Amino acid sequence: PQPVIGKGMIIISVIGLLINIVVAWILSRGQAKENLNVKSAFLHVLGDLLGSVGAIVAAILIILFGWYIADPIASMIVSALIVYSGWNILKEATNILMEGKPRNIDIDEVTQSLKSIPEIKEIHDLHIWMITNEFPALTAHVVIENSTLPIDRDILLERVIKTIRKHTNIEHITIQIEGHNFILEEPKC
Repeated sequence: PQPVIGKGMIIISVIGLLINIVVAWILSRGQAKENLNVKSAFLHVLGDLLGSVGAIVAAILIILFGWYIADPIASMIVSALIVYSGWNILKEATNILMEGKPRNIDIDEVTQSLKSIPEIKEIHDLHIWMITNEFPALTAHVVIENSTLPIDRDILLERVIKTIRKHTNIEHITIQIEGHNFILEEPKC
């Protein structure tokens, strides 16, 4: 292997470090926590930033002590950190593509909050999934007791949606209200 030129390595690494600090600062001001694309770009820039720091440390070790092995060691450490952060992004992206449940929403808690509404007797077909990282969706069937007292379904629907939003912050909600003795009749020919 060719010997590494430590001074040139430091100059290039410092330039890369400064550029990556500016880009990381710009990305961190945006939606790095909510938007998976911005989060991925931010983590990519952090990986580059760590690579620059690793190269600077390796260059200093090469210049001061002649430890040429410092460069590949720094590269392996930075690579391991990038693989770790990339794995987390891959898991999150896979959950979205598979329309998985958002991690921050507890289905049992949503069910219990809906059952706390007196008119609701049963909940079924409750589904919560992610369309995108910022756009979770919910659908459910709620069963109300058939009674002689009239129930304004629009008011009940509004209470159900407010309850769900209070516990989940989900904006895209589809609710079907059914009577307790709801029977779907076959169409007559």
